[in-house]
Amino acid sequence: MGYTNYFYTVPELDKSKFKTFAKVAKKILSTEEAKATICYECDKVNKKPEITNEVVRFNGKGDDGHETFMFCRKSEVRSYQEGECSPSLKA
Repeated sequence: MGYTNYFYTVPELDKSKFKTFAKVAKKILSTEEAKATICYECDKVNKKPEITNEVVRFNGKGDDGHETFMFCRKSEVRSYQEGECSPSLKA
């Protein structure tokens, strides 16, 4: 059984504030310690985290990989399963 946190934001975050957030995330994830443990996806350990002015996405490497962290500037709600709704993020 896994553990997942969901969060809800406004449909579109302020572009300049998200750009600042992405810049800080890039600085943090550029440290040697982060490079040793963080990647794009746990099964893609040689791919760098995705950090743009629209999305920040990363996971731990190998056994340190769990739920992917993905935070997008824009989001929308889509039907997840018939009769249910779940937030779906888009870049």
